[in-house]
Amino acid sequence: MFTATPSPAPQIQVGSVVEVVSEGGANIRNAPGTGNAVVTVARENQQFNVIGGPELANDLTWWQLRSPDGSITGWAAENDGTNDLIAAVSP
Repeated sequence: MFTATPSPAPQIQVGSVVEVVSEGGANIRNAPGTGNAVVTVARENQQFNVIGGPELANDLTWWQLRSPDGSITGWAAENDGTNDLIAAVSP
């Protein structure tokens, strides 16, 4: 009998593509940390290229992101301490 083994969820790393998975979107900041200025709020399902990180600030893991068209660059937290905000997209 064949049993399918679930493949592990893709991990966020530099060079990967992430998608905003939070219904309320995700704050994109000018630097890692909740005290830094919000550049924009990315909407749910919006995708970004990971270009830097991880950085730890405010007990959260932050990734530097760039929109595919290059119009947005900033930092987003992987989660808000409870729920995921961004997740890696399967290639």
